[in-house]
Amino acid sequence: MTQDIAALAEPDTAPRPQRHQRFNARVCPPAPDTNGLPYYEWEHIVTYGETSAAGFVYYNQYFEWMGACREQCGFELFPQYMRDAAHGIVVMPTVEVSCEYLGELYANDHVVLKMFVSGVRLYFLQANIHIYRRADRGDELVARAKQTWGNAVWENGLPEPGATLIPAPLPRECVDGIKLLGADLTRAWSTNSSDPHKEANGIGVKP
Repeated sequence: MTQDIAALAEPDTAPRPQRHQRFNARVCPPAPDTNGLPYYEWEHIVTYGETSAAGFVYYNQYFEWMGACREQCGFELFPQYMRDAAHGIVVMPTVEVSCEYLGELYANDHVVLKMFVSGVRLYFLQANIHIYRRADRGDELVARAKQTWGNAVWENGLPEPGATLIPAPLPRECVDGIKLLGADLTRAWSTNSSDPHKEANGIGVKP
């Protein structure tokens, strides 16, 4: 599988530590509802500002939470990579996202996101995110989502006007962090180099 990352959508905004009411974020052991894979769990309390005039959470807020979960997972499992992303040295463009809504969420609901990485293909990471309402009677599944994002660098090293994004291998720090989530890494394109541009032109070539 090869894909010209320059043809993808505009890169996401540089990640930054989130200010959501997040607590107990952690890597959890394999579970049946995550296909038997370890997962990253992120919790949040819904605020009134996240609801619509009808009283329930607006659909695009789920994507905000998914982004926060993904970024916080990165800050905890591969912090140097996320610092590089925050300075524009590397980019994590989202190339595909979908969400199936199964229920509604309301203000003050205790929301739990469980993210597990189903696989890594070259420089693309494929993740599933299940969104639950946590209550005394147990977790209630309210949405199922999928995301695919890549790893890229700017051709000239900086996001200058007219600069082009090119695919880059995943740094070893990322691979080691993703390994904690039980992902299949046999088809990952990775590097031990600390220079994200060193092998960026060798698209599709696995070291």
